[in-house]
Amino acid sequence: MMKMISHTCTDLFYPLNISLSYGTVSPEDYLRVLGHYGKWLDREQPYALLNIRDDASFENTPGLGKMAKGWMQKYLPLLQQYEQGIALVVPEARYEKVCKTNFEAISAGACKVFIHTDEALTWLAEGELKSLEGFNKWKAVKEYLKINSYE
Repeated sequence: MMKMISHTCTDLFYPLNISLSYGTVSPEDYLRVLGHYGKWLDREQPYALLNIRDDASFENTPGLGKMAKGWMQKYLPLLQQYEQGIALVVPEARYEKVCKTNFEAISAGACKVFIHTDEALTWLAEGELKSLEGFNKWKAVKEYLKINSYE
């Protein structure tokens, strides 16, 4: 299957935001993704995040660390207030290392790492995330991921 996207974010299913990263992240990609995250936080409303990444998206592109640091200085207080939960889907080879990351230091809520998207969706649907109480767009989310995900 040919990949149609490499790095994208959507708030079509707000308050569940989705971020997909496939392939090496360029500075332009990263700025675009940070722009989406910033818009979500500028709403000053609680949300949850489903973040799906492939192995190549973890490759270190020069300059991204500096960009991330500047963005975090601006948005960390909002992240800690409004990002109520993160479900992060990673390749099995990255799972153990990513699990050691302290996401709770930057998020207002629970953060969990998964190998399979279905498990992440189940956790989000059955979790205690107040931002997703009454959320009824799971079928549409699954269709979106079927079209845009390459797991």
